[in-house]
Formats: sequence, structure tokens, C-alpha cells
Amino acid sequence: MHRWTRSNAYGLALDRAGSLFFTDPYNNALRKVDLTTFAVTTVLGTFGQIGVILGTGRAGLSYPLGVAVGSAGELFVSDEGAILYLK
Repeated sequence: MHRWTRSNAYGLALDRAGSLFFTDPYNNALRKVDLTTFAVTTVLGTFGQIGVILGTGRAGLSYPLGVAVGSAGELFVSDEGAILYLK
């Protein structure tokens, strides 16, 4: 079982609903923290899997470093390992 630690957090972004998003490059994931309950969930990525799957399936990541939230609430992720930006 993989566990998140504070040292894994890189890019940070807040949305209008009060959720904090951060990239976890060592686990190839994008995480979300509910700032009311402090629950941490995985938004993108799967432990033990590296790479990007585009289309309608679950997205995989490969060393994500940055995240931003757009004005309409969309998430933008920069993925260093795949050299692409996901919207």
C-alpha cells in the first residue's frame, strides 16, 4: 500500500469549492484535499502505473509537477515524464 506524505506534494492549486489539489510525482498522481474534512483522494493516476492513457479511460500520469484550476473549474496538469499538459 502506498501512502501519501507531505514530502510528496509539489504543485498546489485551490478551486472555488475550497478543495486543494496537489501533484504527487513519486506516486504518479494528482491528489485532492477536502479542506473541510481533510480527506485526501486521488483524482488522476494509479499507484504502480506510470504513463498516460488518453481518451475516455482513467488517466495515468508520469511524474506530474504542476496543477492549476481554470475559471470554469477545469484542472490543468503538467506531466514532466510524458512531456504534455492535460486539461
